Amino acid sequence: VRRPAGRSNRPRDRMTDADSTRRAAGFVIPASHPALAGHFPGQPVVPGAVILEQVITAWGRPCRLIPSAKFHRALGPDQPVRIQFEPARFDDGVRFSCWRATDLICSGEIQLTPVP
Repeated sequence: VRRPAGRSNRPRDRMTDADSTRRAAGFVIPASHPALAGHFPGQPVVPGAVILEQVITAWGRPCRLIPSAKFHRALGPDQPVRIQFEPARFDDGVRFSCWRATDLICSGEIQLTPVP
């Protein structure tokens, strides 16, 4: 799939003010979340599955498949995350990127379940 000139397939490592025009949502995983117990003692890290669950919930439609997801940085508890959504390279999906302030935490694509 070819992108128009000036658009990269890779998400940027930093978010700028110009990015705020895309559809966005946010979440915070509290330190009391059960998935953090033992992951990892003394220095908890939010599991990738918990982050992806938040992405799918924020989009608000059932997900059929996650064809790609990349985790760029670890996320700790009680850190606010902003999710950016934009059209995917296929018709029934959406690209996402998750940001902690200006740091890219994860990115990927979700393929949505068709609406009957």
